[in-house]
Amino acid sequence: RSGATVATTPLAETELHQLVDTIKGNDDRLFRWDATHHTAQKRKQGVCAQLPDAAMHLLDHGSTSDSKALALEYLTFCITDSPFQRARFSSLAPTGIHLVVADLTISDHARLSSMACHLIYIASFANARNHQTFVQHGAVKQLAKVVMNPNALSSQVMWAAAALQNLAASYCDTEGDGRCYWGWTPQSTHVEILEASFPLLSNGASARQAML
Repeated sequence: RSGATVATTPLAETELHQLVDTIKGNDDRLFRWDATHHTAQKRKQGVCAQLPDAAMHLLDHGSTSDSKALALEYLTFCITDSPFQRARFSSLAPTGIHLVVADLTISDHARLSSMACHLIYIASFANARNHQTFVQHGAVKQLAKVVMNPNALSSQVMWAAAALQNLAASYCDTEGDGRCYWGWTPQSTHVEILEASFPLLSNGASARQAML
């Protein structure tokens, strides 16, 4: 399932708790799409230095579901609103981390499933490698299972749907944004990406096709 290895330091569950508590502060929002000032400051102070360690924790078959959920939560706080941290996570692609996270979305452990869906949502945004690698490793199919599962918690369904949205999106080289903007053109009968959005960085067409 995994290829390359990364030199990391094993993290104990108590360390993961501390990392999450440090970076989140009092940010207990149910739906978190941006980073608070506290989280941004903690990132600047280096609290995300252990991002690779947390990611590799997910590959450890000896890790508990609770500790993996903590590792995922820490990763989401590090990555939210941070292209640099998204790129750090994307550099771990050769380890097979994207496949592992995609599979964790259908875990019977509800919080682990929710956090895996959340990570796909936030890591896929405006990062071509994360975006395409999650799709290539079957994330669309796994997330759809969560959405269609009548026994899934609302938090699982919410994050799975949000992740599908970001996988279906296309991303462009718009300054400080990453979104593609669409509109009608006189030459077409359907919406197209506006020229001002180009170049296209990552096309979500394959994800959209997989959803049909």
